[in-house]
Amino acid sequence: MLSEKNRSHVFVLRGDKAVRVPVTIGFDDAVSVEIVDGVQPGDAVITAGKQGLADGQRVEAAEAG
Repeated sequence: MLSEKNRSHVFVLRGDKAVRVPVTIGFDDAVSVEIVDGVQPGDAVITAGKQGLADGQRVEAAEAG
């Protein structure tokens, strides 16, 4: 999760692009964060390298495992 001007967002993978999605945060204890609105079940949230991403930037997903 990234925060900017008191607004939170994540990047999700849509096709081959990183898409910036605004999210609503619930519980946050500085270790774990609950997202209560903004992403859907099955959305692939980008967790590594997100600080350097731009909305709509082409990305390549790494294989899990």
